[in-house]
Amino acid sequence: MRTIRSNRAQVNLKLGRFDEALQDANTALALSINDEKALFRASRALYELERFQECHSHLETLLSHYPDNAAAQKELCRTKSRIEEKKSASFNFHQMLDAVGCNTTNLDCATFIGPVAVKESKGRGRGVFLTKDVKAGDLLVCEKACAVAHKTDTKPTKTSIVINVNTNRITMGQQASVITKVVNLLYRNPSKMPVITSLHSGSYKTVQGVDIDENEPVVDT
Repeated sequence: MRTIRSNRAQVNLKLGRFDEALQDANTALALSINDEKALFRASRALYELERFQECHSHLETLLSHYPDNAAAQKELCRTKSRIEEKKSASFNFHQMLDAVGCNTTNLDCATFIGPVAVKESKGRGRGVFLTKDVKAGDLLVCEKACAVAHKTDTKPTKTSIVINVNTNRITMGQQASVITKVVNLLYRNPSKMPVITSLHSGSYKTVQGVDIDENEPVVDT
């Protein structure tokens, strides 16, 4: 049972189903708390879910029992970088720029939120406000994109099309590709839904159900 769950975690990591991978790895760990593969796969899932402190804790536990695990050592170094970025905005922008290319869809970085907060503005809806005085050049926000579309995503042979049956409107090209990628991301990882749904500030009320038949997640587009 432990091996099956650990192997399922590996498969779900490959499929981008990080919520399920974490669940499978945790089930394996419940059967053997110091299982090397389960600890590593749980840490990988936590990393992709951007839960870096928990990932750090799992990796430290793993290395305390298996100090020669080179892959875990590498992941711990990477995780420490993400924690530092999230805490103090220590981004290497030159390195990030060099990494950007036509096939790059996921820069390896954390999200930094500085001295800003989202608040209600009377008569004007929500807005972004400073929480303290800043000076020119201060970094306020560095947000990691959850989905990226390139021109190569919209070749004539693979153009994305999204049809809104309520408004009878069609969206094509890169915007449709981004919508499709976001929906697939949330379908595979329901825990990320609040990050996206909380962005909406209109009068529309999202659906209350989170899954169908206690298995399939609901993505309210």
